[in-house]
Amino acid sequence: MPVTQSMQFVQEKVDEGRLLAALKLEDRVLANGVLPNSPLMERASLVKGVIQGLVEQGGWQKALRLVYTPNSAARGLFDGDWDGLKASVKAAAARQQGICLNEQTLEILTHNWGAEDICAIALAPGLRDEDADTLFSAALKKDLAPDKRNELHALFGTRAREKGDFNEALSHFMKAGRAADAEVIYTSALAQYQCEGGTSDYRSTSAFSVALHAALTLLQPSDARGLKRLSEVTEEFLSRAINDQAHHNDAKTLYELRDKHQFTLTADDASKLEALALAGYSRYDIAPRNIDRSEPDRRPAAIRTPAVRLKWARIHAKSEPATAYAIFREQKYDGAEVTHAVIAGLANQSDSKQVEYHNALRVYDVDNKHMLAAYDAATIDVQAQIARHVKDAGKMIALSKKYHALAGNNDDPHWQFRAAYDLWIEGGGAHDDVYVSALRQSIVKNCIKRDHMWLDWVDRSDAVGAKQVAAMAMNNHPRAVYEFATARNMPVVVDDARSRMIKKNDPVAMLRYFAEQKDAVGIELVTANVATQYNIPVANVSALVQKLSEKEQR
Repeated sequence: MPVTQSMQFVQEKVDEGRLLAALKLEDRVLANGVLPNSPLMERASLVKGVIQGLVEQGGWQKALRLVYTPNSAARGLFDGDWDGLKASVKAAAARQQGICLNEQTLEILTHNWGAEDICAIALAPGLRDEDADTLFSAALKKDLAPDKRNELHALFGTRAREKGDFNEALSHFMKAGRAADAEVIYTSALAQYQCEGGTSDYRSTSAFSVALHAALTLLQPSDARGLKRLSEVTEEFLSRAINDQAHHNDAKTLYELRDKHQFTLTADDASKLEALALAGYSRYDIAPRNIDRSEPDRRPAAIRTPAVRLKWARIHAKSEPATAYAIFREQKYDGAEVTHAVIAGLANQSDSKQVEYHNALRVYDVDNKHMLAAYDAATIDVQAQIARHVKDAGKMIALSKKYHALAGNNDDPHWQFRAAYDLWIEGGGAHDDVYVSALRQSIVKNCIKRDHMWLDWVDRSDAVGAKQVAAMAMNNHPRAVYEFATARNMPVVVDDARSRMIKKNDPVAMLRYFAEQKDAVGIELVTANVATQYNIPVANVSALVQKLSEKEQR
């Protein structure tokens, strides 16, 4: 006979069942068929007590599994008081903390409980947000009247607001038709943002973001009040925003919103917003992203027009010179910013820090008129690039002397001396001038000081200089002179250097070196020395040299 609520339960057995649950012995008893030899009402009372005890101890999820599992001992002896069970479970969930629903519980609730009862669990303060969202979604899938559906959205909107999830709250309130509640969130967030005013840092982002999101959520087509909200948020933002990276993203958002919705701003505020936004756009934003022209232009509409692109270029002339200059040329713009872009771009090209290519300009990328206009304000290194590119001999000669003067105030003037020499020669300066003679002397002395005698810096056209530096380096660096003179076809100098090398170095080492250089004269001169050193016939040394030459050829 099935158990019903009308039957008289044995209170002693009910209390015994509660104790079993408290002692966590319910599984052992239920596994035994709930004392099969006991009378029906005693067994039913024991089950009732176990279920009640589990709920009391916070084990309401287990209680649900016992009662809702088909063909279980507990299900067969349950008294059918579903409403009472739901009430006790909801009360237990409401006072419990750290609730994490297992899959079985979620399935039981979503398949057996009504929407309002499910939402009661979902609204439990201690429930995980993700479980609450799952239950709420399940409740909405039930067959609900529109007013009930709105009521549920309102409940969850209130919950989200209390938890500080204002964006979620706004979504629910609007779905519930509770625009007034959304308006309250907007007003409160804007007021909070205003109270946080006077700061230039980014800690007020939260209030600003909520206010903006609320304004957008409440915005309706042809809605004067909605546009007014956007104006209010923007004006408040501009009252404290400064031109720093922290505010650029928000400025870009507001700028694009204004372009889309055309809400009212004063001329000063509109100009400030545009400047802040454009400062935050990168070259990736401003340049078309559709390399394949078959694809749509994905740039924000607000920055596609030539006028806005030009404004961006003027702001970024120094920070993004290559892209800015390309826009200047594209639009035939000749303002002062062009000069700034040229100077910055050419400086980045010559910078030893290896600036990324997209931030650099090469002289070949720049119109001569723009380079010449930038010349006087540019650094000396950029001036040298310009003078060489336009082949201005007068400028190159003048820059040579400027570099020479700078070298005198530098602890390591090697590259300044080199630049002075190169510009003098390239500018057509006389090769026998005392000025360039002194330059060459300074360079060679600096090479000696740096213990790195390298002579290939001498221009191929500078025969006078080749003789001068060879003579200066001959005594201490005959090998460097030998190799330099060999490459420049200076036989007299080669002979002198070769002779000095033979006198200063081990004959065997010299024999090996001249064999590598395929220098027949050097081999012949040193062969006799080697023969004498090792006391063997010259012919024998020559035979060994032949084998050495064959080895080098292989």
